[in-house]
Amino acid sequence: MHKIFWIALIVVTALGCRHTIRDGGHLTPPPYRTQEPAAVERTSNATSIERTDVLPDLGAPHSSSAEIPESRAPRDAARAVEEVNGQLADAFFDYDRAAVGPDALAALRQDAALLLPILAEFPQIKVVVEGHCDERGSAEYNLGLGDHRAGRAVEALQEFGMPLGNLEAISYGKERPQCTEETESCWRLNRRVHLVLRLPRATE
Repeated sequence: MHKIFWIALIVVTALGCRHTIRDGGHLTPPPYRTQEPAAVERTSNATSIERTDVLPDLGAPHSSSAEIPESRAPRDAARAVEEVNGQLADAFFDYDRAAVGPDALAALRQDAALLLPILAEFPQIKVVVEGHCDERGSAEYNLGLGDHRAGRAVEALQEFGMPLGNLEAISYGKERPQCTEETESCWRLNRRVHLVLRLPRATE
């Protein structure tokens, strides 16, 4: 009887030790240890996807007006003609003379300096060189005198770099006075060469 008890005790003890060794040796890892890496991996993947889905901040789009300053935008030829026509100086002449004096030469030089950049930007623009006279003398004589004055002015403008192809001489004689009083100071204002910019006609 005692022998059977001791045999049974030894068997129970051996079975308990085997179970303890298997568990202590981690032959069967606990369930929570197998789940933890998977959970970490899912979190890592989610973080990676979230970061790749975020677009970089490129800032607010710029408008075309901001990229091209207004001061550098191309000008309209018609507006350029209108602006410059109000800035050109007249060249004045002595009575019954077509020679370009120092004052007239200085005015034409000033006009050429103003016109050359405009013609470089808009080569289609024409510069009309008008010859004018005071009211004394016949209409026919003054037409010829105005033509001589316009011709001399064209020669001076060429010397200052103006291209001949953009210059057009015309005489109005005494037909377009800018002053109508019968005084020397008024007549002097009418003995002039006046420059006018214009755009070419459609037929030109």
